[in-house]
Amino acid sequence: MELRKKDFRVGAKDPFFNQMSDPNLPPMDVDEHAMRYIRIAQDYLAGEIGPTANEVRVEVLGLLRDTHGDALAGELFRTLGERHLIENPALAQFMLDYGAASKVFTPWLLAIPDAAAVRVAHGIGLDGDKMPPEDPFFWWVLRDPMFKYVRERAILAAEMLADRQNAVILAAGYLPEVQLLMSGQMSRLPRKILACDTNQTTPNWARSYFAEHALDGVVEYRHEDLVMLLTSVVDATQDVITANGIMSYCMSKLQQLIGFALSKLVNDGIFVFDLELQHWALQRNALVFGWSFDSFTPSDSVDAAVSAVMDACRGLPAKAIDYYVDGRNDDPIGVTFVISKA
Repeated sequence: MELRKKDFRVGAKDPFFNQMSDPNLPPMDVDEHAMRYIRIAQDYLAGEIGPTANEVRVEVLGLLRDTHGDALAGELFRTLGERHLIENPALAQFMLDYGAASKVFTPWLLAIPDAAAVRVAHGIGLDGDKMPPEDPFFWWVLRDPMFKYVRERAILAAEMLADRQNAVILAAGYLPEVQLLMSGQMSRLPRKILACDTNQTTPNWARSYFAEHALDGVVEYRHEDLVMLLTSVVDATQDVITANGIMSYCMSKLQQLIGFALSKLVNDGIFVFDLELQHWALQRNALVFGWSFDSFTPSDSVDAAVSAVMDACRGLPAKAIDYYVDGRNDDPIGVTFVISKA
């Protein structure tokens, strides 16, 4: 079994490429900027500062009203309160700095953990419209390490799917890889795609992001449990299977799932997935934005992630393991693996 480290450069395939290449883009120390909110959240949890003061809540509500109108602002603010998010001084500060004046941020925050929230990484709001540069959250999405990594991960997976015959996309969400392949920047779609997601509502809103009948005859959407899918639903004729964003939730079953995936591939077929790493962005998402990471196990380092996959592949029909370290961030957030079946 051969282990190969590969390089991948997203370049102009990133929808934010032009903005990121703008010589007039104001400088920002993204790490330090984010740590500001983490420190506020840590102080709050340590009891050093209390819940968000009423005057801050009033200011946030006022900004939401200016942005969304009275009715929607009230609904969004009530939902934030029901989830106790508005009590968090770190989130309140982020709302004052970026979120409350953004048409995208609060709907995005409340959509988590649904896959629809991932669309923001690609510059698309939950309504399907592109984020305008004048939206305050746009500049955060542009430079945030997690969003940059999510874009790279999807673009790499799309390249692995291009020109294949039969493909399976696990945790398919709104099919960002398919959208990239249909955008004209990359090669052709696979002949047949089985798209799978555990959220029963996903197929309906995923299709709404494509032109009518655009997926007919190509994409079949199924609501299936991951293990059930790989053991019984998928036939053994697949050229590629992708599983972005989910394997770090399945570390205790890593060998089992890789084995299931390889058993569904033709010879020389590939299994593509990523493992995420310990990173301040994960801490930020939990402390500031209230993300839940139940059963999520990030790897301690790139070497640890590679070792875990190497160990999991022992005794399996794996011919080669290629791995791509997050190339968008100096402190990488994840590693994408491409395992070829012997």
